[in-house]
Amino acid sequence: MKFQKTNAPPVTESNILNFEQTIRFGLPLDYRQFLLEHNGGVPEQDLFSIPDCNSEGLIDHFLGLGREKEDLEDWMNELEGDLPEGFIPIGFDPGGNAILMDLSDATIYYWDSARHYPQSTDDDNTFWIANSFSDLLKSLKDSDASKQ
Repeated sequence: MKFQKTNAPPVTESNILNFEQTIRFGLPLDYRQFLLEHNGGVPEQDLFSIPDCNSEGLIDHFLGLGREKEDLEDWMNELEGDLPEGFIPIGFDPGGNAILMDLSDATIYYWDSARHYPQSTDDDNTFWIANSFSDLLKSLKDSDASKQ
């Protein structure tokens, strides 16, 4: 997976362990490896499928640890009380809707916080997009928007 922006600052195992202690949960190995290698950033391939909405979405950027304005812990605190229980934000689309990881099974979801899709309701606006972080990265495709 290639990224349009560099992954600064670098992340250490210690940074990840501290974050895991904060969330009281161990991150999946594929996501840990992503943080160590990339620590967030903007993927070159950014288009993903939202099957339950018969639509597609774009990843604007992935969050990382210690990243200014793109920090996992900062966004968890910002969205506290709004996110579904047991989920953490791992990225955002261009409209500010989050890409979430379910900590119970590491599945990846799209959180339609703006209720853009007709399937979204006040009680149900989170839609499955991948079984794992690795599956999400493998499924990403080029969008016209990223080529402009």
